[in-house]
Amino acid sequence: MQIHASTNGTHLKVQVDLTNPTDEVIYLLNVLSDWYGMLNDPLQDRSKHRNAAPTRQLAYVCLGAHDEAVLLNGEGPGPGHMVSMMQPRRPLGTRLQPRERLTNTLALPLPLLEWHAHEPPSATETRRVAIARLHYRLEWICHSQANDIMEIGAWPGVWRVSGPEVHTLEASTTLGSSITLLARCDAFPRFG
Repeated sequence: MQIHASTNGTHLKVQVDLTNPTDEVIYLLNVLSDWYGMLNDPLQDRSKHRNAAPTRQLAYVCLGAHDEAVLLNGEGPGPGHMVSMMQPRRPLGTRLQPRERLTNTLALPLPLLEWHAHEPPSATETRRVAIARLHYRLEWICHSQANDIMEIGAWPGVWRVSGPEVHTLEASTTLGSSITLLARCDAFPRFG
């Protein structure tokens, strides 16, 4: 897997290029719902539209070691003890055949905000961190190890899948110029 990053002043664009590394079907856990309106698109905002389509443009974000930004497509941290699990927030998947290639672009608004499925982004009580390096982690599940595989009828090409063993692909890159990440000062559970 390779990643290439650039900025346009309002967004960090991260192009992800990968080929299925196995001889079987895999499911990339890279489809998230926009639970917090980060894309500024009312049609994708799950807080405004219960049936809003999920997207491959988002990734969870946190501050990693050595002032790098860690981007994650996958499960992320679990819910805290005060979070309702009536509506579990799990990533959905993209199905890849053996040796199939996928190119996808993440578009994260700047400045980067730390968040995951159970922790909304927050710009209050933060400290500014200059970021010159990105680390991207993508979780995936093998078809032979998957449970509860189902393509979502309303969204062709989007799969609900789970499994006991989650695998990881990782890649890093250096940015041409630094960007700002607003690191939270609360008890945000970092995953990088």
